Amino acid sequence: MIVLSHVTKRYGSTVALHDVTVHIREGEFAFLVGPSGAGKSTFIRLLHMEELPTEGTLMVGGMNLNRLPRRQIPRLRRNLGVVFQDFKLLPSRTIYDNVAFALEVTGAPGAYIQRRFPAVLDMVGLGEKAASYPENLSGGEQQRVSLARAIVNAPKVILADEPTGNLDRDTSWEIMNLLLDLHKRGATVLVATHDWPIVDALNRRVIELRNGQLVRDDARGGYRGDVESTQAIGR
Repeated sequence: MIVLSHVTKRYGSTVALHDVTVHIREGEFAFLVGPSGAGKSTFIRLLHMEELPTEGTLMVGGMNLNRLPRRQIPRLRRNLGVVFQDFKLLPSRTIYDNVAFALEVTGAPGAYIQRRFPAVLDMVGLGEKAASYPENLSGGEQQRVSLARAIVNAPKVILADEPTGNLDRDTSWEIMNLLLDLHKRGATVLVATHDWPIVDALNRRVIELRNGQLVRDDARGGYRGDVESTQAIGR
């Protein structure tokens, strides 16, 4: 589903990623971890073509991103849902408009949007907030809206870049449980995070970057590679 083969990304003399090879299978749930500046956000941006690799091959859902024409980028992004740490909601638009916008840009008809929207908002527990504005919502509710917007197209892949970074512990688990539920429904989920208690508790696949290099890829592990800590940390 997601394949990076010897991918390097440079910004001038700065190397953000160096010779990274990773294969994430369809239907997998994986964490991408590492300290600030390790290359996690660059990794995510490459996957939805906000950035292009300097070297190497990058494929998502069978599409070779190195060779993808610009006119095909919307098709790629329809199959990707991206959740950001800072939500990236439109402050002057209602929750309905924020989520509906993700469908409008794909050319979806209004009737379809009206049918699809309630189910997605109910899924994230905000069925009664459609007419609210982002400023009237808590941080956790805004992240739920961000998640609703990411999944309204029923994407095959969900990329979450620090989705719990600005949230308290209980709300962080609420967001993570929503991502786990989407994974159970068949989505491939990649979560870039510093949230070590959640990574340790879930004991899923962990891909670790340091200084732009892949240093660890465990089928099951903790934030620091110590799975024993899973036993001591609860929700």
